Amino acid sequence: MAVDPAQLARSLPGLKTIGGPALVACVGHPKRFKNAAAFRSFTGLTPKDR
Repeated sequence: MAVDPAQLARSLPGLKTIGGPALVACVGHPKRFKNAAAFRSFTGLTPKDR
């Protein structure tokens, strides 16, 4: 099973060839996130004030 067959993670600014595959490896199966907000929260790409 390919998690990122189109290699979209490599297209993210600042991630490219090293960070993109590392992100894919850490995320696992993408369907485990119920929506994009849950994914962003997991990755820390959208920090929140606390």
